[in-house]
Amino acid sequence: MSISAHKTALIVLALYCSTDLLSAQTAYGERQSSSGTNRSSSADKNVAYIEKYNEAAVREMTDYGIPASITLAQGLLESAAGTSTLATIANNHFGIKCGDEWDGETYYKVDDDLDRNGNVKRSCFRKYESAQESFADHSEFLAGQRKEQRYGFLFTRLGPTDYKNWARGLQSAGYATAKDYADNLITLIERYNLQQYDKEDYREAEDTEEEADYIDISDRILFVNDVAFVHTRKNESIESIAEQLEVSPDDLAIYNDSRYRTTEKLENGTIVFLSEKKVQWDGTEKYHTVEESETMFYIAQQYGIKLSSLMSRNGLRKGQEPEEGERIYIRSQTNAPGDIRIRTENKRETTTKPAADTKPAPRKNPDELDFEITPGNNEQGTGYQKRTSVSDTEDEPDDNDNRDGYHLVKKGDTLYSISRKYKTTVEKLKRLNNMRGDAINTGEWLKVK
Repeated sequence: MSISAHKTALIVLALYCSTDLLSAQTAYGERQSSSGTNRSSSADKNVAYIEKYNEAAVREMTDYGIPASITLAQGLLESAAGTSTLATIANNHFGIKCGDEWDGETYYKVDDDLDRNGNVKRSCFRKYESAQESFADHSEFLAGQRKEQRYGFLFTRLGPTDYKNWARGLQSAGYATAKDYADNLITLIERYNLQQYDKEDYREAEDTEEEADYIDISDRILFVNDVAFVHTRKNESIESIAEQLEVSPDDLAIYNDSRYRTTEKLENGTIVFLSEKKVQWDGTEKYHTVEESETMFYIAQQYGIKLSSLMSRNGLRKGQEPEEGERIYIRSQTNAPGDIRIRTENKRETTTKPAADTKPAPRKNPDELDFEITPGNNEQGTGYQKRTSVSDTEDEPDDNDNRDGYHLVKKGDTLYSISRKYKTTVEKLKRLNNMRGDAINTGEWLKVK
């Protein structure tokens, strides 16, 4: 009887396990049939993230000019569609570290930072009360005055629909260390059609005149060349902006070279400076290569330079516009009258003294940016070691000018590109050179060992 009972128990147990296994297999099959492969499950996770946060991304685009597609793609990539530890515990969707200026809550985890001995250590990340706060801080991180020399070119030279160059620009400026960071962003944008959120239809909640009033304009202020400006919203004018700031509309018009009538409804995204522009560019670039249809006023607005100063620096008279490919000096050097070919309606006017080598070099890679990225000046605070540099007016040194353990900064170099060359990290380079910021100057020596 005991053997029979034992066998019976085994049979019942086997049947129970078989039934449980069958139920598990059935459930797995149902999950597979409803969601497909693991890849489609991941795709569902991404779609859910996009549906949840696309309005936040569009709002940030409206306030700051960052393409919503870029914000969403970065959020997907940096937070694993909101499922990463950093996103779930710290509400940090963009992998932003604390930095010197952060005084909020923090969260520590191992990343790519090294201690003084070169060993990996825990990194300090910003912690937010909500995901919405993370989206807002991401915009402020890119557009804030502290990062102007690093990311400012994205806001002045790229439009809100140019997601490919935004992706490449973020990578070149060192937002992330991955070599394929830009490609990954572009792939996500095109796979999920995120560029649809960059269109005009998504940038305005309602197509009404009342939308010109908006909330506090101070939340939209950006900086280029250390001069404050805003991107206009639909139906805004110099007069309506001046009313929000409680300043004279005539003064605002003068700050923008008197090119806008005070009551004129400006095109969405127009740059309007809120204070007097400078007489030259404070960054390291010496000249701007004119692209098709660009005017001197357009160039002056991109760099925060007074139009009259820019015209004088380049030997141009009122009404003259340069030919495509001409070099317009924005700092240090000047063009004499007659150096620049002038654009005319019926023909190209060629001077008797053309500037040498004025045509831009052909692009070697179709995926490269359409312009060169060169961070601006890096003024170190008191108590920081001054790094040696070649005078701005001297020719760039050749590759034979080198020192053991140092790197001579060339035009187009970034801390990220230098760190990759010497197989180190950006943070280690900054420690070796007592750097607080990320900007470097052409012609200076950086310690790399």
